[in-house]
Amino acid sequence: MRHCRRGGAGRTQTRVEEKDMKAHWKLHAAAAVLMAAAVSPSIAQEKQAEVIHFLTSASESAAIGEFAKAFEERGGKWLDSAVAGGPAAKSTAINRIVGGTPPAAAMFNLGPEFVELAEGGLLRNLNDIAEANDWRGKLPEALAAAAQLDGAFYVVPTALNGQNFVWYNKKVLADAGIAEPADWQGLIGALDKLKAAGKIPLAMAGQKSWEAQLFWAVLLGDGGKDVYLQVMSDHKQDAVKSADFRRALETFVKLAGYTDAGSPGRNWNDTANLVITGQAGFMQMGTWARGEFNKAGQKPDIDYGCIILGLEKGGYQLQGGVFLYPKLSDPAAADAQKLLIETMSDPAVQAKFASHNGSVPFWKGADRSGLDACVAKSAEWVATPGVAVASQGVLLSPTLNGALNDLISDLWNAPGSSLDTFVENFAAALASAQ
Repeated sequence: MRHCRRGGAGRTQTRVEEKDMKAHWKLHAAAAVLMAAAVSPSIAQEKQAEVIHFLTSASESAAIGEFAKAFEERGGKWLDSAVAGGPAAKSTAINRIVGGTPPAAAMFNLGPEFVELAEGGLLRNLNDIAEANDWRGKLPEALAAAAQLDGAFYVVPTALNGQNFVWYNKKVLADAGIAEPADWQGLIGALDKLKAAGKIPLAMAGQKSWEAQLFWAVLLGDGGKDVYLQVMSDHKQDAVKSADFRRALETFVKLAGYTDAGSPGRNWNDTANLVITGQAGFMQMGTWARGEFNKAGQKPDIDYGCIILGLEKGGYQLQGGVFLYPKLSDPAAADAQKLLIETMSDPAVQAKFASHNGSVPFWKGADRSGLDACVAKSAEWVATPGVAVASQGVLLSPTLNGALNDLISDLWNAPGSSLDTFVENFAAALASAQ
């Protein structure tokens, strides 16, 4: 796989037709750089920088606001271009970069998504800034590797998250006489009790990316780490046909029966609100959900719980966000961009960003004194050897990830369909990527 060239390790993934897009980027690379030079000097001299991102919930907006505040305190002028949904935001950024009107920065997911743009000559090589500010010394080794291509930095890791958390309303569970489940089979027993109590058992964000995220969380925690990595890293078709994969698949299909009629198309933060307000018992979402609970005045381990089901069998599923910086030819615009990069890679500013949305402040030197219970768990698991495993966004190419998302979504929304057919199609998709 291409991203292995970086030696890198491992919220929604952009589906990119890699072959066509790669050619498209290379054809337009020179034109894009020339057009980027047409930025108005009077605007650029203000150190103005446009940032495209998908941080649109209340807690996420507060987090990105820390970057904006710090940038403007240093003399910059932040232009916020928020686009709801990761795929839409990344598609917007790609079109702008290829079309010759790039922003100063754009948010992507940790993993191979940036590689084609870098190879097309459309991204700024960040090594000069990285060396001047000791990124290799301040970043965990795996994240430093994941931010590079052929030894050059092209992105700045920003949000390190655990993707396979399950969140629950403690009062709802207590009222129904339900103890915190330890694994996915225990969760199903709890969901049965909530259904009998008239609550929404499992609040679900009804979009493909979240359906797939639930699938991978179940595969890791119920199927186990070995089969998960055989599928994700090695693309072994035999693993897809194994008893462990089949058990996790059956668990995933069962879960669809515990969601409510309002689930299809619902946003993740609206789904979190159902748990926060006691209308639902559980939801599955990454650590960014913690920001919504805290924004609503709820306290971890008091008002809500955050757990990883089957942690010992599976692990802590690691995902993250990065910002990439398109190449700009106008010196004044590039100077403003440099200030932006230095601001967004400052450990102190990163820690303020993380405090709002539940991500782990992973830069060495960042303040971790105020971590709440959920983020403290994340920090411990990230630091414990053998516990953290990479997510699909890190291990799969965008094209394969998108193809598997389609299969998973079709199964989730038609749970009576053949599991045998799903397994065959899943294995065939893995084979086509080898």
